[in-house]
Amino acid sequence: MKYLLASLLFFSSTMFGQTIIDYPDGSTYTLEDNESVFVSNQAVYTKTTYKTGGVHFRPLEANTDRDFVPSATTGMEPGSAEWCEVYVPYTQGYSFNDQIWERACKDKD
Repeated sequence: MKYLLASLLFFSSTMFGQTIIDYPDGSTYTLEDNESVFVSNQAVYTKTTYKTGGVHFRPLEANTDRDFVPSATTGMEPGSAEWCEVYVPYTQGYSFNDQIWERACKDKD
């Protein structure tokens, strides 16, 4: 009986959890309740069929919404002493902030 109860608790928590999409640039998007998504790295089209027999394909616009998650450097001036203390370089490849870090902070270590 206790195994049945434990399995029900496990499956109920996974069924009602939020779906989060992680992007390569480090940003995320959290899906709303009853929101559907299609993930693709190629162009996606919608199809409209008319009563006259005509078919029209239109490109589907990509979702550009992202969740804002403040980082440790949010609100700081890039290159300042406090920014240099908390900034972690090369976490997203090589970015403009990494260039600033190399010029303003790298030699101060």
